Amino acid sequence: MARNWTPSQLEAISNRGHNLLVSAGAGSGKTAVLTERIIRRLCDRDNPADITRMLIVTFTKAAAAELKERISNALNEALASDIGNKRLSRQLMQLDRAKICTIHSFCLDLLRENFAALGLPANFRVADDAESKLLRQNIMNELIEDYYDGSAIPDEYAIDDFAGLSDSFTGAKGDDELADKLLGLHTLFESYRDSIGFLKRFAEELEVDSTKDFGESRCGQVILNIVSERLEYYRGIFADALPELMNDEKLAKAYLPAFENDIEFIRETTRLCSRQDYSGLGELMNSYNPTRLGAVRGASDDIKALKDERDDFKDEQKKLKAKFFSLKPEKIVENQLRTADMLHKLYHLLALFDERCQSEKKRRAIVDFSDLERLAYTLLIDADGNPTEVARSTSELFDEIYIDEYQDVNSLQDAIFAAVSRENNRFMVGDVKQSIYGFRGAEPDIFQSYRQSYTHGDDPEIANPLGCTIYLSDNFRCDEPIIKFTNLVSERLFTNATGALPYYPEDGLVHSKLADEQGI
Repeated sequence: MARNWTPSQLEAISNRGHNLLVSAGAGSGKTAVLTERIIRRLCDRDNPADITRMLIVTFTKAAAAELKERISNALNEALASDIGNKRLSRQLMQLDRAKICTIHSFCLDLLRENFAALGLPANFRVADDAESKLLRQNIMNELIEDYYDGSAIPDEYAIDDFAGLSDSFTGAKGDDELADKLLGLHTLFESYRDSIGFLKRFAEELEVDSTKDFGESRCGQVILNIVSERLEYYRGIFADALPELMNDEKLAKAYLPAFENDIEFIRETTRLCSRQDYSGLGELMNSYNPTRLGAVRGASDDIKALKDERDDFKDEQKKLKAKFFSLKPEKIVENQLRTADMLHKLYHLLALFDERCQSEKKRRAIVDFSDLERLAYTLLIDADGNPTEVARSTSELFDEIYIDEYQDVNSLQDAIFAAVSRENNRFMVGDVKQSIYGFRGAEPDIFQSYRQSYTHGDDPEIANPLGCTIYLSDNFRCDEPIIKFTNLVSERLFTNATGALPYYPEDGLVHSKLADEQGI
């Protein structure tokens, strides 16, 4: 039986000619849409695609196997209604040759095809997790001992006061956890495009920032954004309550002066934040004295809730003041320079760790899973950030590229996908709300940057050469009370969260489960 697709699903299935980002909510049929798009391309009578010229990437082997099975079933169904179609028969026969794989599998194939360019032995293998973890642990423990002894450390990696660096991670608890913490940091930075080079770059940035007003620095701007966003939330609530307070004589006398004072305070904090005036904001935050509320008997539940919101506001203001505005300017500069020094030392340590790890892995003729992406990136992107000849030749192999769960990609993976894509053949699908889990070092602001830069799919008149965003909001899985509750929680969490994940109206789920599926 033919499936009834929604307009947005049909748009995601049939939209052609540019990169496409599908922002899909839970239960919206994104895998079905992805599969249908591929099948329609393969079955297109006028301009059919070839399964061997598609790159279809998922994040788990199970997902890749499921997708391949769905495509196989769909091709068999198409053949059942068109038995003599040799081209469809050929597509089915070539399915096992198709690049339907995980990102690690794709990178491994690249490494095997270009091992000589990377200086890898032809017989290299991928170490399992246990072997890789033990190797890294042993090298890190030996490295820490060498730093304490001052032995076998090349001059370019030397660290003065290694004990001080160690204490900054472990404090008075001893060094038992030092190796694990350093390994955890190294694993974190492996998903960055410049890997541990981020440490060196950020240290140098801190040194420059120490010569500026703190509000102009990266850290200062983050703090100003946090303060502005958190306090602006309360200004909206208080402003909405003003008409009710003004229309009641008792409330106006008891509450109105306090809330008007709070609103004016928040407006001034917003103004200072927009001017990047950290010093002025600090003075304001430290001098703020909330006006006491008067007594009101028999207040309604709404007024009691408003009073609770004001108590929360006062608590939030105190927390922000204590956390961000308790240091004098000279102490902030001292901390910036001290942090920069620690980052330089950490960079030297992890750089030497990298060198020793790579040397030992080369001796054993192994790579680990983190190496797959890092080495693939080296193959595909040169020192200036441009695609290499390997990237250009690889991109010529694929007419269409499909990537599932794009909210879980990191900057390294995004750069790899971009390098092997053309300007109009990438199909990316994901659910930004799932990014809260932070799987695999995910950087959800990458997904968000595409949503912001691409044209909205419902507005085709505003053409964007970069690409198009389509939202799948219909949920076919859950009953209506669950949808309402989910939307309520998600809107509150994402709207008030600090970061690069704004919550759009299209992010809300639409109840679309059929009545007979609900037992009605």
